[in-house]
Amino acid sequence: IEDSHRYGLPIIVWCYPRGEQIEKYGGETFWNIADAVAQAVDGGDIGADIVKVSFPKGYDEVTKGIEDSEKKMEKWRVVAPIEYHDMQISADQGLRWIIEAAGYVGVIVSGGEKKEVDTLRLNIESTIRCMETGADGRIIGRNVFKNSPIEALTFLETQKGVILGMDYKKMANLENAAWTFFHQTL
Repeated sequence: IEDSHRYGLPIIVWCYPRGEQIEKYGGETFWNIADAVAQAVDGGDIGADIVKVSFPKGYDEVTKGIEDSEKKMEKWRVVAPIEYHDMQISADQGLRWIIEAAGYVGVIVSGGEKKEVDTLRLNIESTIRCMETGADGRIIGRNVFKNSPIEALTFLETQKGVILGMDYKKMANLENAAWTFFHQTL
């Protein structure tokens, strides 16, 4: 890590909570991802400059398929830490908590599972959703470029104005900070 930083290379950490015990307690829920992020940044042991995270599960995703509201809360309380037992936190709110856990470190959201239909439109919508929540970017490669190259590039060219035209102060600050960091270390 020190050598990478000395040569101006950023440390990018994939913060994907995995394993049997993680799955037992919510899998890719915001509290598990936020914990992984906290371990990856300066307060943890790794010293990441950028973290890559999955879009988290919130209350609706954890309780999906359960109709009865009491059973939904029961399921939520089985997997959620006690401090979240009475909070029905959405996935968007959870992503915001993950971003807060990252502090000054950049947060990039993964593209998610491979999508089979209407991938271009869905990727732009979900990218805007992630960035409106406060993420610094989103990985969209396989879900965009599985289309024909001409179709994908044309779509991205028409949509980049939508994404880049929005006022993402945090993204601009991160970009400036990264540029400064890389040039100061060279």
